[in-house]
Amino acid sequence: MALSRILPPTNFFIFAILELIAHFAMPISQLISGPARWSGVVLILGGGWFTWAADRLFKQVQTTVKPHKAPSVLVREGPFRVSRNPMYLGMLLALIGEAIVLGSLTPFLAPIAFFLAVDTVYVGVEEKMMLETFGEDYASYKKKVRRWV
Repeated sequence: MALSRILPPTNFFIFAILELIAHFAMPISQLISGPARWSGVVLILGGGWFTWAADRLFKQVQTTVKPHKAPSVLVREGPFRVSRNPMYLGMLLALIGEAIVLGSLTPFLAPIAFFLAVDTVYVGVEEKMMLETFGEDYASYKKKVRRWV
């Protein structure tokens, strides 16, 4: 199975588990300690909301969330006004939040790897598909809204 066929939530959960393993198996250095670690919960909840809100919009307009299938609607409202990839951004924020809660150095490698994997495996392919499907409408949207933030 090609990596691009694995759905992004699966990758998110894999990276979230890898963060835990990295923290407990080789924490290296504690960067964040005490109550400051709980600030990561805000990022986890915010990222979860961002992903949920974007997914909900896709379901409302009845378009696919699967990255390897062509969408039927160009969604530009809600979190899509801030980012062209709010679901991925939300997952990334949640991973950063988890790394902050754990507090050690090694968990911060997972959000970096997740970002690189998503940007390489999914986003480029999706943007090409969006341009082919929606043409100038998507090109105009792309000029107004950044890829990530």
